[in-house]
Amino acid sequence: MHICRQQKLLFNNYLLKINMQEKRDCYFLLTRLPYPPIGGDRLRYYNSILVLQKFVRLRLIIITDEKPGPEVIQFLQENTYSYKIFIYPKYRFRLNALQAIVSHYPIQVKYYYFKEVEKYCRENIQNNDLIISNLVRTALYAVNFPNTKWLDLIDSLYLNYSRSKLKVSSLFWKMMYTVEAKRLKTFERFCVEKFDATLFTNFNEQKFYAPFGKATWLPNGVNEALLHTTYISEQNKKLPTVVFLGKMDYQPNIDAALWFAEKVLPLSQDIQLIIAGSSPVKKIFDLELRFPGRVTITGFVEDPYKLMYAADAVIAPMQTGGGIQNKILEAMAIGCVVLTTQLGAQPIVGAENGKHLMICETPVEFVNAIHALHNNTLDANAMRIAAKKLMQEKYTWELFAQKWKQLIEGEGE
Repeated sequence: MHICRQQKLLFNNYLLKINMQEKRDCYFLLTRLPYPPIGGDRLRYYNSILVLQKFVRLRLIIITDEKPGPEVIQFLQENTYSYKIFIYPKYRFRLNALQAIVSHYPIQVKYYYFKEVEKYCRENIQNNDLIISNLVRTALYAVNFPNTKWLDLIDSLYLNYSRSKLKVSSLFWKMMYTVEAKRLKTFERFCVEKFDATLFTNFNEQKFYAPFGKATWLPNGVNEALLHTTYISEQNKKLPTVVFLGKMDYQPNIDAALWFAEKVLPLSQDIQLIIAGSSPVKKIFDLELRFPGRVTITGFVEDPYKLMYAADAVIAPMQTGGGIQNKILEAMAIGCVVLTTQLGAQPIVGAENGKHLMICETPVEFVNAIHALHNNTLDANAMRIAAKKLMQEKYTWELFAQKWKQLIEGEGE
């Protein structure tokens, strides 16, 4: 029996080897470790890897300042054919940024550009290999290769920064957005023209770039389990309560949370704001002192969905940023009422104001919507049902996987 099991194992390994030989090599360039899948960017990397490894011999090239832990290594070993991690100290990235100032490239493109990585790509990527660059930040490594190459741009940073420079609260970021927007305008269009396909999460951004090259809509998704999990809402909340969810060292989230606290809370003394998410910066922590008893900063929460569903609404008052906000998709998936701005709602194709979510642009509109929900003068139940249905039909990781499969099988068509 032991010999038979050994023979079977050897035979299965042989079949696996044959199967892998039939697959095409695919180099996938990332600027962050893809695990754990926390935050919209890592969620996309994580789910892309799970799909791609089924159809290609997936070889990751990762440029990062993070040291991977054992759980990251295990994930990479189990889900890639090979991987190469280039780890640099933060000062190396900052030196690159300083050098970029006197170049014509966007600063963040040069920020992630290292000669060692360029040399590795040149020596290892063959003419028949598929290349997928993630974000505009890795595009420079692949743009001049003769290979079939795709750019998972995700969001147009040019369009994002052009809007954000007008509303961002930080003077540093206002300056950065102004400088970068001009450079990104030229570089992003160049990339769309040169890459065989460019992938966008935002349908409107895909339409904007469609005249310049092959632009494809590939939105993020939600975990199917969220659609089928039942959460219990508190029926007797004493005060109107809203939750903001997101990584709190991400500038668009900082801008949104500060805007809500400073513009909305002073208009109504009973609204309670809970900010849930990892890595809150000092400006966010300071809100508890500025609005004592009214703002709660939780930091990372293991299961934020219970907290979200128990509130009157989940807010996403986005003032800056771009692409699809995963926090909005997840809130809709579990049946929360979402209050967001046009900037947050527009990328969600099919979402209608008043049916799937509520669009509020002014502080007064947010206050009125929150009180209407708290006092049950608004039919929140119908909106919850419609939101879940839309997520199930258009925004799941299963649908995301199907789209990747179509791209692989159709060579980007």
